[in-house]
Amino acid sequence: MPGFKKKYMVLIKIIFLGLFLVIFLSFQTFSNQGINLYYIKYDIQSSKNKIIKTNFIMVPAQHKFRLKNFKTISLKGSSFTFLNNSTRELIAKSKENAFKLLLEKNGLKSVKSFNNIYNNTAVACDTVVSYEGAIKTPIKIINYKYDKNKECFFLTMEVQFAATAFPDKWNTLELKNKIKQYFYDFLSFFH
Repeated sequence: MPGFKKKYMVLIKIIFLGLFLVIFLSFQTFSNQGINLYYIKYDIQSSKNKIIKTNFIMVPAQHKFRLKNFKTISLKGSSFTFLNNSTRELIAKSKENAFKLLLEKNGLKSVKSFNNIYNNTAVACDTVVSYEGAIKTPIKIINYKYDKNKECFFLTMEVQFAATAFPDKWNTLELKNKIKQYFYDFLSFFH
């Protein structure tokens, strides 16, 4: 019976240690729920040398290790006003236009092309040009104004931006990130 009691005590210790780890990890996970890193992507699809579709997306980023170094960049955006546009809508549209310009200048550029085939002959070559990067919030709006003569809304802002690293570097960056995280975890154990 003494061997059974020792095994039982070891099992109880493992259960308590497991519960402690679950509580500790959940506290670390839920302690910072604010989203402060966003992945942004701008796609331009063209066919027969004409732009037929554009798409801008902004979603919370998951793989921070895929990014290059962040830089603070000042950018300008504008949007034309239409009837019944609120200031909030104009700011949002101006931000989107500024992000598109930022991605075209500084983002990772990738090109995909494909042929539309009809009766075994290529009819048209469609191309999608994608620009990718990430931004950190908060976004600092420096200035915004409405120009009545041009009927246009202008916005100036500062944002922390990082281009996405080229995919062939993702494995190396992920390894560096894991090593850095293990080292941080090891040091925080003693803190």
